Amino acid sequence: MRLASRLARTNAVASVDRMQAEPGSRAGEIALLIGMLASSHRFIHAVLSVEAGVLTATRPTVRDEFRVFAGDVVKMLEALAAELRGSRVPAKWPDLREDHRRLTANPLSAGEQYALVNVEADRMTNSLNTMREQVERWRRLKRPVNAPVTLAWR
Repeated sequence: MRLASRLARTNAVASVDRMQAEPGSRAGEIALLIGMLASSHRFIHAVLSVEAGVLTATRPTVRDEFRVFAGDVVKMLEALAAELRGSRVPAKWPDLREDHRRLTANPLSAGEQYALVNVEADRMTNSLNTMREQVERWRRLKRPVNAPVTLAWR
């Protein structure tokens, strides 16, 4: 899975690079795509940091709040992919900020063993929420003029 992810990310970067060289490419579209790539890089760096921390440390108990957060991260990634493909978007996006708030409000979160996960979960939240906004802007740019508008309520 890691190799496939790297290949997909490399292909995305190459596609944006080629798009920049195309005549008629709009600067706003290019900037939005570069922003999405930056958000995705920030997200994956946070994930890899958590993985590295977990592999090198004694494994603390996985908090229930983290399980909820992780499940909502998966839902967010699936929803972003669906929106980019032009599929139906969720009526309600996962609230990663609220998940993170609950994660850090857990009394166990004050412990040193959860510091890395708490910080990186915040980075994941920021990057995915930013990416959601960027993808929504991209879809609005790419929607045909006469296409109906569907609103996703948060």
